[in-house]
Amino acid sequence: MLAVCFGRWSLPLAAAFVASLAMASHAKPIPGSQTQVGAWRVAAFTRDSSDLFSHCAIYRVQSDGFAVAVMYRQKGNWGLVIESTDWTLKRDDFRTAIIQIGTGASFTAATKPMNPRAMEVNTAYELFGQLRSGVQLSATVDGRHYSISLDGVEDALARARECTQEYEGANTALVAGIQTLLARLGYDPGPANGILTVKTNMAISSFQRSIGERSDGQPSEALRAQLEKEAAVRGVAVAPPAPTATRSPDGLIRVQMIQANGTYAVPVQINGALSLNFFLDSGATNVSIPSDVFGTLVRTGTLAKTDVIGKSKYMLADGSIKEAPTFQIRSLKVGTVTLENVRALVTEANGPLLLGMSFLARFRSWSVDNAQHQLVLVR
Repeated sequence: MLAVCFGRWSLPLAAAFVASLAMASHAKPIPGSQTQVGAWRVAAFTRDSSDLFSHCAIYRVQSDGFAVAVMYRQKGNWGLVIESTDWTLKRDDFRTAIIQIGTGASFTAATKPMNPRAMEVNTAYELFGQLRSGVQLSATVDGRHYSISLDGVEDALARARECTQEYEGANTALVAGIQTLLARLGYDPGPANGILTVKTNMAISSFQRSIGERSDGQPSEALRAQLEKEAAVRGVAVAPPAPTATRSPDGLIRVQMIQANGTYAVPVQINGALSLNFFLDSGATNVSIPSDVFGTLVRTGTLAKTDVIGKSKYMLADGSIKEAPTFQIRSLKVGTVTLENVRALVTEANGPLLLGMSFLARFRSWSVDNAQHQLVLVR
């Protein structure tokens, strides 16, 4: 537990605000996600009562009991919650707040009560671009004026963005794992692509009903454990299936590619544990994995931090040079072929997974059969 105080507020009161913030966003804090950045705390929260990541938030409590939280989701979705110990809000207690950053323009916004002491502020997105150190965020509610220092907010927001990238990758891995298990147990959740669809919700509900559980159709770590237990009882393999591949009479290894985002991708199994779809890129020196996916692979134990072997430079499409960590993939399986100790690069978050030359150069030749949508390999 971090020993930190917010003005005259001690850590227990800061922890109480975490609980309040969770109530405000209909979520719960993710254990182990809280970090301290100056006077701000940063934490990740799940969506409703599920284990799916919802957002990361920064929050700070002023000495007079006024607190503010800024919620951040990827793709630019922001939210603002303010709280005061002297409020006693009711469920239908909708009010108006005037929010101002420093001496800038004020924003008049409707609020929605989230609990007796906290309200969500439906303010314009322009406000979030004005958050900076050296000024205060001011709020006027029912003629009463409240303010809080924004010092250090830039570093806190940077950490919130990193937090969001890190935990959003976990959603994809969790949902994909559940979809794979459901399909192996005879349900139809749609493709195991990590995207939660109505078809996946319906398959989850069907499984939950079959074991006498409440049918909410929502993915969670508890659900994945139940699916793995059921798979073990039935004798169904839990590990992802090997990508579809055939060896033609002429000795060629043909790997069936799948359609993804308007093009075709190659199913790849990483360290015998998780299957991901990679795009072929002979212009890439190494196999490339974006940092959000890399973080998920480390958290799930598919990769270890000890697999990192150094740093390398790579060029972006605009010609700029970046430096990034490199690591060894202990086993990389494509079709019936497994390669060991494949060099890979951690690239910027939200980028594509690329099957570069550190993989392709390990074969005598390779090509793509456009008619059959197959990767053709010769060892």
